[in-house]
Amino acid sequence: MKNLLPLQLALLLLIFSACKEEPPEPIPFPNEPEVNYGFFLDSLVEKGITDDKIPGLAIGVVRNGEIDWEQGYGLANREEGIEVTKNTSFILNQGADLILTTIIQQAVDKGLIDLDENINRYIPFKIVNPIYPNAVVTMRMLLSHTAGLADNTALLSSMYVAGDSDADLKEFLTEYLLPGGANYSAANFTTSRPGKTYEYSRVGIALAGYILENATGIELDIYSKTHVFTRLGLSNVSWFLSDLRQERVAIPYVNDGGALVPQNNYGYPFYPSGQLRMNISQLLRVLIVLTQNGSYGTQRILKPSFVAEMKEVQYPRASAGQALAWRYVEINGRTLLGISGFDTGSSSRIYIDPATNVGVAILTNGRGYGSRLNEILVKAFEVAETEGE
Repeated sequence: MKNLLPLQLALLLLIFSACKEEPPEPIPFPNEPEVNYGFFLDSLVEKGITDDKIPGLAIGVVRNGEIDWEQGYGLANREEGIEVTKNTSFILNQGADLILTTIIQQAVDKGLIDLDENINRYIPFKIVNPIYPNAVVTMRMLLSHTAGLADNTALLSSMYVAGDSDADLKEFLTEYLLPGGANYSAANFTTSRPGKTYEYSRVGIALAGYILENATGIELDIYSKTHVFTRLGLSNVSWFLSDLRQERVAIPYVNDGGALVPQNNYGYPFYPSGQLRMNISQLLRVLIVLTQNGSYGTQRILKPSFVAEMKEVQYPRASAGQALAWRYVEINGRTLLGISGFDTGSSSRIYIDPATNVGVAILTNGRGYGSRLNEILVKAFEVAETEGE
């Protein structure tokens, strides 16, 4: 450099400075999706949330044991202009049944619960069906909604409160299921023998969560975190609103004559049935476990046999499609295994295609119409399975 002429030095400096002003080439991330899902789905999703008056929506796809795509649309909080992102938490409502069942299956794997044992073995009180007093009710029946329990929907709806409910889960169950309880009625039980008829029951799922607590000696929320969520690298996940970062929780909205009305984030005493809140990224990690024979990367959450059991139809005469928590359904001509849920200002869809092991999840902070969300769901499957080849 010392032998260069001043003009040459000036030219080199000019070249170097010009190079520094140019933006560096983007470095591809290892898991960068091969498929541009947004190209195929953006307009469909945006039309769906506009037509259905859904404030916000998060959607994601898992394929080949990885999160292939995740995206937020719309607003999590319209009043403050907070957009939905992959970090926005939504209440799962009935979709939480699938997470709870996964956690229960892990306890079964540890020998703490037997799916076919009389549930009265695990709880400090005795539940008797007044119509079939000698019938045995099992955890398998609870998780497949064939336990002979019926929901008093008006009563359950009256128990919603802003924030978390202070009511005790055990007290709720005893008042509902034991003679002499304030909310007890023979109508809280179906007229069919347990194991013979399908009837979805939130009370049954709440009871399953309570049984898990008693069988393990650990509260459901703590057991979930220490035995499953932490192993999946999940934080800011909880069955209780008070444990979460409030600014990341989507506000539920109700469509009132075309106007979107914000609601309080809510809770209820039967919280194992629906009150879990997660973001789309976290939910997709659980979905990976269920599409990869119980594993998430190097973490083994369940043995393959326990995942396979979750996918088996449990009582074909009661319901031809009902497995453990989720069920086989035909959506727009496609056979899927999963669960849909909805509640005040929220909805969820969690499905896998058993033939390809592709999974798709959708979370919203508005009710929406089934046809619109189903169209988005199926389109996501189509894109993953055709463009990802």
